[in-house]
Amino acid sequence: MSSAAGTFAGISISVSDGKVVSSLPQFAIVVNAAVTTRNVQVSWQPPLTNTDGPALTDLQGYRIVYGTQPGVYTSSVTVSGVGSVTYTINNLQVGKTYYFSMVSVNSAGTESAYSQEVVVNLT
Repeated sequence: MSSAAGTFAGISISVSDGKVVSSLPQFAIVVNAAVTTRNVQVSWQPPLTNTDGPALTDLQGYRIVYGTQPGVYTSSVTVSGVGSVTYTINNLQVGKTYYFSMVSVNSAGTESAYSQEVVVNLT
């Protein structure tokens, strides 16, 4: 709970046997806010050929798709440029499992088939 984050000073601990009291020096505790999101870096090898065999000459970029159910991609990001081989997706919720796939996109806007799905568990 982020509302419990902060520095709590003036904490003291003491014990007594009913006759003598013994105390530690006062101290402070720092409570950090819980991390609720993480980033995932996706990387890939650029395709060299079209799925039907000839050399790929008109690659324009990629589309990364992802979601929290296998094969159900509710979010996507377009990565332009043929030189790109990594992309970081930010602010994914901790405690969920994400399923990623991607497609290549040519100059006509035609997309390839989805890549093999990759599963990432954000614990």
